[in-house]
Amino acid sequence: MRDLSKYFGIVSVIFLIVMAISPFKEYYRQWRQYQREYNKHIEDLPQRISPVEEGLKQIWVPELDVIDHCTSCHLGLNEPALADAPQPFTAHPPMYHQPERFGCTPCHQGQGVATNVEDSFGFTGDWDEPVLSAPLIESSCGTCHGEERVRHAPVLNKGKELIEKYNCAGCHEIKGVEKEFTPRLDGVGSKVSRDWLVRWLENPRGVSATTRMPNFHLSNRDAGLLADFLLSFTEFPTREKLEPLPGVLQDEIPDSLYERGETLFRQARCISCHLVQGKGGSVAPEIGTVASKASRQWIYNFLQEPRSLQPGIPMSRYAFSSGELQAVTAYIATEFIDWDAPEEADTVAHSPDPNFYEKGLKLFQEYNCGGCHALAGVTTGEELGPSLVNLRKKPMYQLEFGLKDIPHTRERYVIEKIKDPRGFLSNALMPSYQFSDQQRLAIATALLSFQQQPTPAPYRVEQANTPKPVLAGEFGQLVEKYQCLTCHQINGRGGEIAPDLSRSGSQLNHEWIKEYFRLPYTLRPILTERMPNFFMPEKDIELLSQYISLVLRDDSLETEPRLQSTAADVELGRKLYFNNYGCQACHQLGGKGGYVGPPLDNLDQRLQPGWVYQRLKNPHRYQPGILEPTFNLTDEEARALTTFLFAERGNQR
Repeated sequence: MRDLSKYFGIVSVIFLIVMAISPFKEYYRQWRQYQREYNKHIEDLPQRISPVEEGLKQIWVPELDVIDHCTSCHLGLNEPALADAPQPFTAHPPMYHQPERFGCTPCHQGQGVATNVEDSFGFTGDWDEPVLSAPLIESSCGTCHGEERVRHAPVLNKGKELIEKYNCAGCHEIKGVEKEFTPRLDGVGSKVSRDWLVRWLENPRGVSATTRMPNFHLSNRDAGLLADFLLSFTEFPTREKLEPLPGVLQDEIPDSLYERGETLFRQARCISCHLVQGKGGSVAPEIGTVASKASRQWIYNFLQEPRSLQPGIPMSRYAFSSGELQAVTAYIATEFIDWDAPEEADTVAHSPDPNFYEKGLKLFQEYNCGGCHALAGVTTGEELGPSLVNLRKKPMYQLEFGLKDIPHTRERYVIEKIKDPRGFLSNALMPSYQFSDQQRLAIATALLSFQQQPTPAPYRVEQANTPKPVLAGEFGQLVEKYQCLTCHQINGRGGEIAPDLSRSGSQLNHEWIKEYFRLPYTLRPILTERMPNFFMPEKDIELLSQYISLVLRDDSLETEPRLQSTAADVELGRKLYFNNYGCQACHQLGGKGGYVGPPLDNLDQRLQPGWVYQRLKNPHRYQPGILEPTFNLTDEEARALTTFLFAERGNQR
């Protein structure tokens, strides 16, 4: 019993010591120290800021399963006067969500329940979600926002755009991203030479610097086997064989035909969409060396009907006559040659491997070529790469760092995987993309926004999917024929390269529309993408212009302003144009002014007064985000400016 009493006494003393130390330990907690320093810091400021009451702060959001103690140390989040204060007292940059409703960790990640710096940042061995670095913070926006373009998240938007552009869904499962099958490989054996195809498969960027195709690092042997396999496909999806070349294109091309083709090529403005030797539009591929890639027969057939060889592509069908078609083919086949390419080998001397088809098919499937390129009758692998639907929440032990000597964080893994995919495993199949640092950062931001478990409904913002009317009848057929929706929008469908046509009947004069279709011209010379000349027949021009003028209208623009043509009204408009608002800085009028906006000469021939008046009142009404400023004009000022611009018609003719 005496020994037991002794042990009891020792334990009691130890317990008393611990009890005595605990208050001191609690007093010196890191977060308490920060709170005292904060109160001392704000005493020296000229602005009056309420001191913080000492105590552990907590944000609890049950719907998001969030318990955050971050505001125990980050005390000046909502104090603009602390914008230049040191961390952790500095004010937060502009916030679009209040921490009290969302917490901090849904955006920043980290270990919210922690009460010291090291643990809260999450750089501990058993925590998978450390604090995101600033460049990747927009990845959190994508966990709640499902729109195509998220406001205030340009890096995330760029990453999503790149993921779609480079068809990452061809090999990886990505929620909400569809595969893009283009171009088809049917008929490639009737299109390209073996030498060109082998060089392309070995190093796509070495052949075309602007291509989206990555480098699979194929050996010359594998590239040759795959080329022989692909060249065995000589028939096209909608046409069994290519039409034969006209006799004039089979031998040496006459100079007169070449010269006519050059004129037609320029008149058609093919470089509005295509790059030629680095100059031109960005809508379609570079064609500066297409004659070294494609056979003369293929070029002739493709110009005649593009979608018979490549169904679904956005290229318009030009209404060339037979002679014009021959001339343009002659010009392209003679001019657009890769003069730096090595001389073609004698294909007759080439003897394919006896089992080239089986071996080539194996390579086609191994590298999942069918993830991007459709090929009729060939079964392909599906999503050979790992799923990316939950990359944000994927356990760290499932990320294979392999041979890479980098910090074992999710951020470093994703960025390095995009930069050097084959540096992780010796047998990796992922190809190499020559992305810039900014592109890699954008793609990593988008990938790190993917999580399988959706955010609770009250916190989600989904893409608005309003039904978009289908353009039917003869007008719809012409829109398909000329691929108008590649550049223009009509009622919410189409591209954003050129103006929206949904209300152009209330904007443009009918006769001007017809003349424009006959010979399109640019209103702004500084723009690269310009309306091509499709050489439309008159019946197509009449139908398109009638439909636009009679159907694509906006009732709110139908009431024209009461234009007063008195000298006083014109003079007021002139003063507003040149003096008050300096419109000449961006617009040309009478041969003077800037080139940022379209010229304003002869508006009565091109535009309707109602449109001009409403545009002056609110330029961003139909084109949000354009450069034109909003001057908040009064009704009188807008009428006077409209009157002046329409009165100038006599001075410009």
